[in-house]
Amino acid sequence: MNWNIDPVLLDLKIVKLRYYSLLFATGLFAAYFLVSKFLREKGLPNDYPDKIFIRIVISLVIGAHLVHLIFYEPSAFIHNPMRIFEIGSGLASHGGVLGALFGLWLFCHKYKESFFE
Repeated sequence: MNWNIDPVLLDLKIVKLRYYSLLFATGLFAAYFLVSKFLREKGLPNDYPDKIFIRIVISLVIGAHLVHLIFYEPSAFIHNPMRIFEIGSGLASHGGVLGALFGLWLFCHKYKESFFE
């Protein structure tokens, strides 16, 4: 049995849609709607979901990419630190979690909200 599955779901010549990208985007959209609903139920301002989402997504991607470089490609990163700016060179899920938590902390710190409530 051969499990060598092509990671490309759809090739439009200009851009290739990969399974991982589709799942990543689906997870982000689902999280946005769930967080929006949760914050509305808590009676928090309507603009909070957008502000939280922007900080979390940016921090998540940076954290996932940075942790990937540090843990999975350390020698390449040490020899060429500019790799941090290369798009598509890898993401680590545990770095994404750390980055997302950091983004949430940034939001809570700026808007004087409790991180643990």
